[in-house]
Amino acid sequence: MNKVRNIFNIGILRDSVYFKIFFLLWALVHNFSFGQRYTGYLSPVILLWGGLLLIRNLFIEKANVPNILMYLIYAFLASYVVTIILNRNLNLIGNTKTLIWGAIMTLVLFLSEYSDNDKKAYKDINKISKVLVIVIFIISLLSILMFSLDISYFVERVDGKLIPQGYYAARLWGIYVDPNQASSVALVALMLSLVLIVQRKALNKVFLTISIIIQYIFIILTGSRGGEIALIFVLIGLGYLLFDFILKNSLRNNIIRVIISLVLGFIITIGTVASFDGSRRLLSYIPKTTVKTQQYLNQTTGIQSGEHSGNVTVERPDATTSNGRLTLWKDGFRLSKFSPVFGFGDRNIPIKAAELTPGSSLEVQYVHNGFIHMLLSGGVVALVIMFIFIAIIGVKAISIFFGKYRYNSNYYVYSIISLMVVSLLIAAMFLTEIFYQNSFIATAYWIFLGYIVVLSNNFNNYNRY
Repeated sequence: MNKVRNIFNIGILRDSVYFKIFFLLWALVHNFSFGQRYTGYLSPVILLWGGLLLIRNLFIEKANVPNILMYLIYAFLASYVVTIILNRNLNLIGNTKTLIWGAIMTLVLFLSEYSDNDKKAYKDINKISKVLVIVIFIISLLSILMFSLDISYFVERVDGKLIPQGYYAARLWGIYVDPNQASSVALVALMLSLVLIVQRKALNKVFLTISIIIQYIFIILTGSRGGEIALIFVLIGLGYLLFDFILKNSLRNNIIRVIISLVLGFIITIGTVASFDGSRRLLSYIPKTTVKTQQYLNQTTGIQSGEHSGNVTVERPDATTSNGRLTLWKDGFRLSKFSPVFGFGDRNIPIKAAELTPGSSLEVQYVHNGFIHMLLSGGVVALVIMFIFIAIIGVKAISIFFGKYRYNSNYYVYSIISLMVVSLLIAAMFLTEIFYQNSFIATAYWIFLGYIVVLSNNFNNYNRY
């Protein structure tokens, strides 16, 4: 047994933060249009490393997580085992892979090896934040440069489908496979930049401020409605935190201060949202100033630049429609009636849609809603288990967020991360990639949700009015 423990004392197995950073970067590259051609080569490394950490967490180390949450994780995974058994005649290997990835997400990324001392947790948040902020800053800056030079072209995705790159159809794709996913990636970088500012231990504040501005510009240029809704929620929360801090000495009554801070947060957010269109129109003047550079690039390098002679549009042609999502959601609920309890399995949805609801939009597309996708993949059982799991964590997070023991850096780090995790859940209402997936959004969600649980242990006194 001691020899086994010695194996798990190796640095990359003793400390899961290295795996988390590696997984996040791997998942981020997977979001690039060219990434899926290469990330598959590293999948065995992820699975082996994650599998060893999974063994460690199950049999060697005791996770510092409330038992009820562990029971719910086991129940969630067990329910998917039942789903696989019930649908064993269809895509058995594929759904088993989904189960393995799900186990790594919930029992490795979500869990941490910390004791009651949470200093290590803050240090690890700092490490992860530094890496992601710098990498995503470079990618977002490159993407905005593509917008500024009116660069747009098509590339063939790994599945053979052609997708835009650069700035196309009034949406900033950059080098991402999907602007909706890209906006959530940028939002994560924006929030982690704030975390680093609060911690005051890493990177230059000027750089972090610029990073926040760059990510904000990137988000509004993606034209992602889900991303903008998530950003609106974040702005309300950040507005509350700001005004609550400003008013801490002038308003002693906690309840009144919270209410006023929330109202002011709403007002500031409304003003910011009203500026979205104006900001996009203002940014549209940038390509007009780079026309000569666009022409030079096109003539000397062959890069597809300057197609619009600087007159780019920033208004989406489908801005007033649901872009087919309502149809996808309706088809999702219609399909779920055929297997409501345990669902069909993540990999079986298109096949079952063709079989049970011919002509359904789900035959060729994802449902574009993480919760409906969970209903179709794991049924009502999985959905209820996950809602209870999120609710338990959420109740404690709310009690800390609005509680009495505020106004220190630990509180603000906790609060910003909590806002970020909820923003990812909001984005999940418009994306599939969070439950039963190993996307960047899902990876960031499970890692930082785990940190919320760990850091909650530091707030032992529930904050009551």
